[in-house]
Amino acid sequence: MKKLVNKINWKSAIFSALITTVVLSVVFAVFNKNFLTFANFTTIFLNASIIGIFSTGMTMLLISGNVDLTAASTSAFCSMVMGMMWQAGFSFAVAIPCAVASGAVLGLWNGVLVAKGQLPSLMVGVGNMLTFRALAYAISNNQTITITDNAFAAFGRKYILGIPVSVYYMIFIFLVMGYILGHTAFGRRVYAVGGSMQASYYSGLNIDRTIIQTFVIMGCISAIAGIVSTAQTSAAAPKLFFGREFDFISPCVIGGISMSGGKGKMVGTFIGCILMAIISNGMVLAGLQSYWQDMVRGLILIFAMFVDAMRNRRDLT
Repeated sequence: MKKLVNKINWKSAIFSALITTVVLSVVFAVFNKNFLTFANFTTIFLNASIIGIFSTGMTMLLISGNVDLTAASTSAFCSMVMGMMWQAGFSFAVAIPCAVASGAVLGLWNGVLVAKGQLPSLMVGVGNMLTFRALAYAISNNQTITITDNAFAAFGRKYILGIPVSVYYMIFIFLVMGYILGHTAFGRRVYAVGGSMQASYYSGLNIDRTIIQTFVIMGCISAIAGIVSTAQTSAAAPKLFFGREFDFISPCVIGGISMSGGKGKMVGTFIGCILMAIISNGMVLAGLQSYWQDMVRGLILIFAMFVDAMRNRRDLT
């Protein structure tokens, strides 16, 4: 037991996020008797599931030293591709892979601009999130497609052992992405590129290929998140996740993923997702208006980035 205690990094962002999650849960439970119920925790994890799926890809990108602000727009575009194909008579066995492939293509375009064009990923994201969103509006003529397929609806709404199926999707993707980052050669390259691009170059790593691959994976994950969300609502909408771009970054930074790249673990992002979902749930139970909730989320993001900057300064000293 003593050895286990000694192994814990009490100053780590992951431990801080975990303690904050526990403390906030106790506070919310004290002020609202409905917080500590199975139904409410089911709601918390359901709300965290889609954000969590997005955040797995964002974690990988941040570790590589990049960021993708097009995730929400990519998700909307892929949702429309799938919805329009279903409307045209294609089965979901065809429409879903095509939607994921569309996400990969958009991610490829982002990656090429960053790696080959040597453009900052932030600016590429700002430009392409407008472009991809416009494409979603254009191909759908700004129309929402209502999907009436019951089997597809079950794909997003079904419960297994009382838990929403989307929570299982989130956990599965976290496990897969965590394994990739922690136990594969590709994961080591991602950390290396994010830690020091110059050192990676002199080590003979193909930096451009690694960066492009991370953006392609992010595009696929964005598509998957869009598909699951579309199944939950039975509607493919070009406005899907509009204005939610930074919601996918906050859990990563809160969980200890460095904005400067090269640091962080997937488990930290998972805890960050749950923490953000608990905060949102607590604000809803407290009856706060949506604009106050947005303000709190914005302040949390700023605080998380401030803490990340302080950690980076501490590491340099």
